[in-house]
Amino acid sequence: MRRVFRALRENRWVAVVADQDARRNGVFVPFFGRGCSTPTGPAELALRTGAPIIMGFETRRPDGRHELDLLPPLAMPEGRDGAAVTALTAAHTAVLEAWVRRRPSSWFWLHRRWKTRPPEGRS
Repeated sequence: MRRVFRALRENRWVAVVADQDARRNGVFVPFFGRGCSTPTGPAELALRTGAPIIMGFETRRPDGRHELDLLPPLAMPEGRDGAAVTALTAAHTAVLEAWVRRRPSSWFWLHRRWKTRPPEGRS
């Protein structure tokens, strides 16, 4: 983690993949209509350092080359508490869902994303 913080202080990019089941360590946010345990690391890092979350997606073109789409930074919620972490986690998860809906063939994923069930009364 020291290298991550150093890179951010140097105004460098840090890539984080957060579409894995986070088990009981994550927060449950909607993903394709179901509560999904999602890692909080990207949101916590952004809120702690002020570094924006910029979503990027790669698409393979018909000629074999690759195109990278970078979206505008996500809006940062007020505060740094658990509600802010959950809100930012839900925001980046919603962007991922929208992208997968747009280009489902670009999302190759074998992980059991909904493996962990939400606590009773949450979905």
